[in-house]
Amino acid sequence: MRKILPLLLILLLAACEKEHSFPTEDSGRIYVYALMSDGGRSTVNIGISQPLGSTGQRPDPHSVNVHLEADGKPVRLTLDNELSSEEILTYYTEDEFRSGQTLTLHATASGLNPAEAEIIIPEEIADVRITK
Repeated sequence: MRKILPLLLILLLAACEKEHSFPTEDSGRIYVYALMSDGGRSTVNIGISQPLGSTGQRPDPHSVNVHLEADGKPVRLTLDNELSSEEILTYYTEDEFRSGQTLTLHATASGLNPAEAEIIIPEEIADVRITK
């Protein structure tokens, strides 16, 4: 019985296998990481992820077109060469945004699904008090 028990345990564990399927794509995705400020420098980082299981060369983020709008009006983004790398491009703007303003970011590249994000700049916190 002692010799059969490990064999039964292995068979039991093997029978509990569950197949998982992961979505695969032929191309990567645009990803965006943005820090927007209501007074000071705002930054937008852009990159392209590689498809799952890809061993090829990473897509060039320079192929991504980035557009930022504040309440429907274009905002000038400047490439920051010091913070950018081969994999991620960093843009910045010195424009000041105000509370309640709607910011919309569009990022497109040939052969990839577009990335889009929208945020409303929140109201400023008027007063914070810490009590014991």
